Amino acid sequence: MKNLSKRIYLIIIQVCFLVTNCYGSYTRPINASIADPYPTIFEETYNGINKLDFLVFGDWGYQGPDSRQSVVASAMKTWADNNNTTFILSLGDNFYTSNSTDHEGVDSIYDPKWKTSWLDVYGGKLNDVVWYTVAGNHD
Repeated sequence: MKNLSKRIYLIIIQVCFLVTNCYGSYTRPINASIADPYPTIFEETYNGINKLDFLVFGDWGYQGPDSRQSVVASAMKTWADNNNTTFILSLGDNFYTSNSTDHEGVDSIYDPKWKTSWLDVYGGKLNDVVWYTVAGNHD
């Protein structure tokens, strides 16, 4: 019983501390000058071109029946061929199981899925730009 009363006491103290600290932030006037944007906008050019063009995607799917991976890859190729795509961000979940004997993810840099699920699918200019890839829970 004594431990329970100590816990309740500590909880009450923590709640009071949080309430008093949060209350102060709502009652203080806001200084609008600190919210004004910096007067100079930072601009950067890439290879003399004034825009940065890159592709970002994730969950690229798998090769096989009902696969939409090749449709997405085709759209990406069209975009890259008609724009100045300088790199690609691949945000994970890249190598799914495509049949009952397949494994999820890749086993190593020598796994054949690198060819069948990536190199053979994302061709053209997509092979000429840098890919930055993040592994997901399926990889």
